[in-house]
Amino acid sequence: MRTTIGSSRPGGGRDDRLADALWPPSFPDTPHARSAAYGLAGLVLELSVAVAFDSYWADSYRRRPPLRWFWVEWTAPSVLLMCGALVGALTIRRKSVLRRSLSAVAWTVSVCTSFSLPLLLFAFSADLCETIRPPVPLYLEPVLMVPVCLAASLVIGSLTSAGAWAVTRRRIHHLGLYAVWLASAGVAVLLLLGPILAASPTCSPMRGG
Repeated sequence: MRTTIGSSRPGGGRDDRLADALWPPSFPDTPHARSAAYGLAGLVLELSVAVAFDSYWADSYRRRPPLRWFWVEWTAPSVLLMCGALVGALTIRRKSVLRRSLSAVAWTVSVCTSFSLPLLLFAFSADLCETIRPPVPLYLEPVLMVPVCLAASLVIGSLTSAGAWAVTRRRIHHLGLYAVWLASAGVAVLLLLGPILAASPTCSPMRGG
C-alpha cells in the first residue's frame, strides 16, 4: 500500500508556503483529499451552528431541555466516517476499492446528516414561540449573523493554523495544520455565534418571553 501522506512538492519542502498554512483544506500535495477535507469541515461547522442555537430560545415561555449533546451524537457517525475518508484519501492508493467504498459511504451518510440537521432544528423549536417575532436589530439577527460568524470563524481558523505553522518553524505536518484550522474554526463559531443568539430576542414580551 503506497502512502501519500508524507509527500512533498518538487522544489520545496513540505508545508513551506504560507498560503497552504492559511488554507489547510487545500492539501496541495494530495489534491484528491480536498473533497473529504471540505466535507468534514462542513459537518463540523454545521454542528457548531446547531449547538450554538441551543441558547437561542432561552427566553421561550416553553422550557426545553438542552439538545447540544443530541446534535453531537446525531452528527458523530458522519464526522467519524468523513475522518476515515480523509485518512483513506491520504494513505490509500487512489484506485483502491476500499478507499472508494469508504468515501461513498461517508458522503452518503454526511449528506443525509447535513440536510437533516436544519430540519430537526426547526422541528424541535417550531412551537417554542409565536410565529411573529419582536423587532430584532441587525447585529442580533440570526439570518445575518450566522454567515458573518461563519466567515469570521474561517478567518480565525486560518490565522490560528498560520500561527501554528510559524511557531513550529514550518515543521508541522499538513494534516496537523488542518486539524488546528478545523478545531479553531469550530470553537470560534461557538464563541462568536453563541452569545449573539443568546442575546437575540426570540419571543414577544407580550406572552412572557
